[in-house]
Amino acid sequence: MHEHGIVRIGSGNIAKLHHNCTEDYVQVLAAIDTDMAKSTFYGPTVKKFNSLDKFFISNISSDQIFYYDICTPTNTHLELIEKVLVFDPAANILIEKPVCLPDQLQELEALVSKYPDAKISINEQYNSSVLLSKIKKEMVKLGIAKNALEIYLESIKDRRTDFRNGR
Repeated sequence: MHEHGIVRIGSGNIAKLHHNCTEDYVQVLAAIDTDMAKSTFYGPTVKKFNSLDKFFISNISSDQIFYYDICTPTNTHLELIEKVLVFDPAANILIEKPVCLPDQLQELEALVSKYPDAKISINEQYNSSVLLSKIKKEMVKLGIAKNALEIYLESIKDRRTDFRNGR
């Protein structure tokens, strides 16, 4: 049994990616999605809920949860962050970029100020790409990075227009 329990919100492609990357390290205590038919990749021990409100009244307490993994469309992020923080004011939250829509930045800032014990980590999905894995292996093979544990990807393309458009 894994030491760390998580709650995953969303069961789409990003949730599957996160599940595949973390299944050896964390135990999914609960999966939450309005369409639970998409959550077939979770095992039978995972409790499934079709709303956060139903999860909040379950017998899973916040002290069992290492982090909340929000894997939903960007336009739902802020609302979900707020709901999680009301339930668990010191929550650890993992969320894909962008963390919210541009016009929601002030609301996000207010939430972060209101819940100073919470930790929100913004994930960039390119870091787990097949390409980066191949680059790392090749670097080790060539002796460029003998014991590379991590490779950080920095983008030199100006993505501001993409971000403003919700990408």
